[in-house]
Amino acid sequence: MNETSALPHFRVSDQLRMLATIAEQVDRLEVENRSLIEERERLRGALAEAELRIGQLRDERDRLARELETARQDMQSLRERETAWQSEAGRIAHALRELAEREVAALRELADQLVSTTEPPLAPAPAAAAERLEPAAQATAGETAQAVSVGEAAAPAEAPAPPVDAAAEAASSAVEPSPVDAAVAEKEAAAAEEPAATVPAPPPAAETYELTASPFSSFSTLIAFQKAVAGLPGVEDVRTKSFLNGALVLSLRYSGADPLTASLARLPGFRAERLSAVGNRIEFVVAPDSAQR
Repeated sequence: MNETSALPHFRVSDQLRMLATIAEQVDRLEVENRSLIEERERLRGALAEAELRIGQLRDERDRLARELETARQDMQSLRERETAWQSEAGRIAHALRELAEREVAALRELADQLVSTTEPPLAPAPAAAAERLEPAAQATAGETAQAVSVGEAAAPAEAPAPPVDAAAEAASSAVEPSPVDAAVAEKEAAAAEEPAATVPAPPPAAETYELTASPFSSFSTLIAFQKAVAGLPGVEDVRTKSFLNGALVLSLRYSGADPLTASLARLPGFRAERLSAVGNRIEFVVAPDSAQR
């Protein structure tokens, strides 16, 4: 009796241990299931984020494709306009060449006409002119002496007339200069009387400066200051090197007669609270003029 009653007892205990083991496995599986559910939700969130990113990348790709197509069209248009400009430039150059050739031919023809119409008559040689003038001067002198003697006999009270230099008159009438020669002589005399032209002094060499200006609280004031500096006489090649915490650093070339600090002190629209220079580095503390704001 005792052995048969003990057998079901052992079976019940085995079954209980088995149920406890099954319960532990079920609990472990439930924990693993919850972990898997959490991992699945995390993966779903990552997948949704990846899909959103993929959509953004697709939109960016489409935008870049549209911009690329627009750039290609603009490049094609620029090439067509460049070709048109080159053909137009060639046509203008050809027209200018033809015009220059026609003008040169016309100027040559006009110069030939002027030379043919204004060529002065050849003057006789001095020795031959003197030989021709000597008999005329002697005859004129004899005639003048006879006239004087007759006049003295007829009217002794009157003063005798001065002798006439017939040789000088004949020479002046024989070698009278042409109008062209007179004009050339006048120009040469005027050129000789004009003072020598003074050679202008060479302009001062341009130097590179670094200008630090501050403070700037608005971008419009900064742009106005940069334009005012670029508009100063002698200032060229103004470039912005940096802009940080309201401080603007400019690089420029200056070739004015006055020092750059003096020109900056008279900067229109701005006044300097402090202006210092060490070598080619200038510091300018800006105070905007109230009349310009």
